Amino acid sequence: MTSIVLLLTYNEKNYLFTGDVTPIRLSEIIDEIKNQNESVNFELIKLPHHASYRSLNSEILQKINCKNFVVSTNSKKHYLPNKRVLLKIINNRKSNEIINFLFNYGEVIGNLKISKSDENKYSLNLVSNNKTYGYAIDF
Repeated sequence: MTSIVLLLTYNEKNYLFTGDVTPIRLSEIIDEIKNQNESVNFELIKLPHHASYRSLNSEILQKINCKNFVVSTNSKKHYLPNKRVLLKIINNRKSNEIINFLFNYGEVIGNLKISKSDENKYSLNLVSNNKTYGYAIDF
């Protein structure tokens, strides 16, 4: 399988757009980006393969620092995103900072069956897009 992965650096902040990259190749790419640093900081990562639970593993998540993740799927095929990938991210975070999961389709959030009390308990935000304007991210 071939996929395009884009690293965008803007105002000294890194944004990673992963397409449908495999976990093995993503790990190699992060190692290349890492370049002798202990970890890699990203302002935002678009989760690979519509947030399939097989698209990320703990090894990858231990290499990065990120608190903003984009989930791009309408959930009409393959029941994605998978709640387990969100749990992997939560369980591998390096701080107690709130993790933001940004969804391009708001109706997908309801399919995950994550309550507001769970959002508070696990320090996460499930953020729907604005149907008129999409997203404007100002970090």
